[in-house]
Amino acid sequence: MHRNNIIAIPPLQSIMVSMMNTTYRIPSSLLTFDTNAKTVKGQSLGFMTGILYMAPHTISGVNLCSMAAIAECDKACLYTAGRGAFSTIQSARLNKAIFFNQNPVEFMKLIALDIGRLLVKAKKAVLTPLVRLNGTTDIRWEIIPVEVDVKLAKKLGVAPGVYRNIMALFPEVQFYDYTKIANRKDIPSNYDLTFSS
Repeated sequence: MHRNNIIAIPPLQSIMVSMMNTTYRIPSSLLTFDTNAKTVKGQSLGFMTGILYMAPHTISGVNLCSMAAIAECDKACLYTAGRGAFSTIQSARLNKAIFFNQNPVEFMKLIALDIGRLLVKAKKAVLTPLVRLNGTTDIRWEIIPVEVDVKLAKKLGVAPGVYRNIMALFPEVQFYDYTKIANRKDIPSNYDLTFSS
């Protein structure tokens, strides 16, 4: 598949990789596929949804919801709702957030692999894939580049290079999120953002 969404910027220097401690483990996957009641209902409408849940706000030591204190949603956060009430789920979400904070390049590669898996699974089930990356966070995914090396490119059927963001890597996928960050700019056409006051 030919994609012309590659941008010409030098490869990201990942100095953190050599300096970071080993306080996280690399999970086998980051996205969950249709694991909550709303997304399961979406299947009857022809959609399969992959959602990324991580530890929100400052739980991981880095603020992943910059407006949470101002909007006061940190007190009523869905982080512990439903399956999030279980300590194993909270530990897994914290692990993902630490992985993202300490090794964003590898994190984005794993997100890309997960979206590739979602595409295969949705195609097999004859469903339209949707991706929500801010299940319990509020990250500006549109400004995070994705490095695609030769190995990852072969797995995804794309050209190697640095893509502007995950949406540019998967232009055929509809992404959506809710945000409390009002000044987000340069939103990709396949990324639907709903402002949540």
